[in-house]
Amino acid sequence: MNWTLFVDRLVDQPWIESGADAVKESAGKVIDALPRRVRNFLHGVWLGHPFHPVITDIVVGSYSTLAVLDVAEAAGAKQIAPATDLALATGLSSGMLAAAAGFTDWRVLDGKARKIGFVHMLFNVTGTLLYIASLIARKGGNRGLGRGLAFAGYGTLFGGAYLGGHLVFAKNVGVDHAADWETTSEYKNAGSEADLMPGELRRVMLDEAPVVLFRHSGTVIAMSDSCAHMGCPLSERGIIEGDSIRCSCHGSRYRIVDGLVIEGPSAHPQPVYDVRLRSGQIEVRQPKG
Repeated sequence: MNWTLFVDRLVDQPWIESGADAVKESAGKVIDALPRRVRNFLHGVWLGHPFHPVITDIVVGSYSTLAVLDVAEAAGAKQIAPATDLALATGLSSGMLAAAAGFTDWRVLDGKARKIGFVHMLFNVTGTLLYIASLIARKGGNRGLGRGLAFAGYGTLFGGAYLGGHLVFAKNVGVDHAADWETTSEYKNAGSEADLMPGELRRVMLDEAPVVLFRHSGTVIAMSDSCAHMGCPLSERGIIEGDSIRCSCHGSRYRIVDGLVIEGPSAHPQPVYDVRLRSGQIEVRQPKG
């Protein structure tokens, strides 16, 4: 079975797009109202890559441990009941943080990736509700029902995990989209300095890598033209804001001097290149080290 084709047809259902729009419009306002530091934490700016997949490892590990312990408990190892409950509680608590991080990343997606992310979210919410019901059943003394609900939740989250992987490996969500520049440490000619007008964001190709040139504080700056978040061209969508440049596609803002992220959703820094002026020409190279 062609699972990629199945996913594409699934998310093309009209109700999915309308549901995604409704959730983004309502719950998205809550995330937008959070302080920038909180949003940056959830995006993973402090990590240098998205935080969501990091915390989901804890969620999956906790629920996988729970599944193994539940089998052992059902087989007669009643003494491990506290351990199974701890694994369940760990999965639920870490799952809430994973959901917050995932939703913060999802709210700025568009196109098919946004619809796939919405279905991914539905799977995970359903699985979480099953695990909450499992916890309630266990606390009420019906551990058999609790185990059954937990196994149902595990299967549901497996579907959600598949869609999460599909977002990364098929739709390139969460990866670094800044174009790699495979070159030596030699300077490459990027054109005449006199032709670079103040306020202009000029795209040039160096060894087939897109580079954006612009003037800032009396110097010429060279950065990767592909925004690290989703690859939008900064030469078309970039906005200079003081000592930073913002990509207007999804709002990521980078420090001009070194490309570090000031404001997500990007968690990846923007490559900044060395520039020198020689005989009226702009020359650019990869920074050493």
